[in-house]
Amino acid sequence: MAAKSSISKVISDLRGVTADSFRTPLFIPAWMRGISTFATLVGYFLRDLIRSPWIWFDLLGVLLVQLFFFANTPSRDSFFSVTYVTTLLLSALTTSGIFSRANHAATYPILARRVTKTSFVAAGMLTAWVIGMLTYVLASLLVALRYKLLAADGGPAWLTPGTLVLGSITIAVGAIFAVALLTLLSNFVSSFTVRMITLAVMTISVMAFDPRSFPIENLRSFMARIPPLFAPVIGAIQYAANDQPDTVARASLLTVAAFATTLIGLVW
Repeated sequence: MAAKSSISKVISDLRGVTADSFRTPLFIPAWMRGISTFATLVGYFLRDLIRSPWIWFDLLGVLLVQLFFFANTPSRDSFFSVTYVTTLLLSALTTSGIFSRANHAATYPILARRVTKTSFVAAGMLTAWVIGMLTYVLASLLVALRYKLLAADGGPAWLTPGTLVLGSITIAVGAIFAVALLTLLSNFVSSFTVRMITLAVMTISVMAFDPRSFPIENLRSFMARIPPLFAPVIGAIQYAANDQPDTVARASLLTVAAFATTLIGLVW
C-alpha cells in the first residue's frame, strides 16, 4: 500500500507538467571550474596560514626591520636593499611554513578530490608570494607614514608612490625566485635526489664568491673559474636602488627572472 501511495503521489505531482517545466542544467566550462578550484585552494592556504604562527613571524620581521634598520630616515639605496632582502627571506620563510604543513591531516581530504598536485603546489606558491609582497607593502606604508606624511620637512624627495611601485618590480621578481627555490627544496614537491642536487649547486655557487673557502685544496683553481651564479640576485637590487639603473642592473634583474622561471619549470 505504501508503494502504491508513493506512485500515486508522483503521478499527481507530474500532472500539469509541460516541456517548459524542464530546463537545461547550467553548463560551467572546464576553465571556469578550474579557476574556482584554484581560488578555493588559495583561500584555504591563506586561512591556514593566518591561523598558524607563521604569519606572526612575518609581521615580527617587518617590525624588527623598522626598528633596527629604519630608525632614521632611509636613503633610496638603503630602503630598497633592506626591503629586498627582507622580502626574499620572509617569502622563503612563508613558503617553508606552507609546504611543511602540506602533509598535515587537514590536506588529505583536499588531495583526495579532483585536485592535481600541480594545482595544489601552484596555489601554495601563489599564497607565499602574495604574503611576501604584502610584507613589502606594509614596510613601504610604514616608512612613508613615518618619514613622509608625518615628517615636518616633507620627507626625502625619492619617497614617492611612483618610486615605490617601480621598485616593487625588483621585489616581486626576487620574491618569485625565493618562493620557487624553497618550493623545489620542499620534500612535499621534490625527491631526495633533486633536493640534494639543488643544495649542492647552491653550495658551489656560494663558494664561487671566494674559492679559498672550498674545502678541497686541489679543486680551488677549478672553483675559481666557476662564475658566482647568485651574484645577479644581489645585483638586481640596483635596479630599484638607482634612479637610472645601468645595463648591469637590468641584466641582473632579467637573470633573476630567468632563474625563477627555470625553478618553476623544475617544480612542475
